[in-house]
Amino acid sequence: MRIETLAVHAGRSIDRSSGAVTPPIHLSTTFERAEDGNYPLGFSYSREDNPNRRMLEQCLAALEGGKEAVVLSSGLAVLTGVLQGLEPGDHILAPGDVYYGLSAAGLGGDAVEPAAQDFGSGRYCRGCTEGERDQHL
Repeated sequence: MRIETLAVHAGRSIDRSSGAVTPPIHLSTTFERAEDGNYPLGFSYSREDNPNRRMLEQCLAALEGGKEAVVLSSGLAVLTGVLQGLEPGDHILAPGDVYYGLSAAGLGGDAVEPAAQDFGSGRYCRGCTEGERDQHL
């Protein structure tokens, strides 16, 4: 399947409530709760998860050939997620023009030892032609 076709169809399905082929935008902040307190469709609060975000994550995972993708609302949310998953002795490889919030977070502490790298040098894309390296970096 061509990437254009995958980009249009991945993560999408026909809306069962309306028959819409193009997914509706879900503006709800809270979702239906069953009598037992559970959320029958799996959505409880829009900031946590919602149908539109789930479709986007499924589409990105398919486009990247991954099993799953995570979409976050800001660079700081990404930074928080990454840093919380690190343990003492872990390292972060970061480009010289790293997101300001990452460098401002003071990554020289005990848990993280940053190492600014020149990702354009090709060192991290072994076996790539120059054109392929430019597409991946």
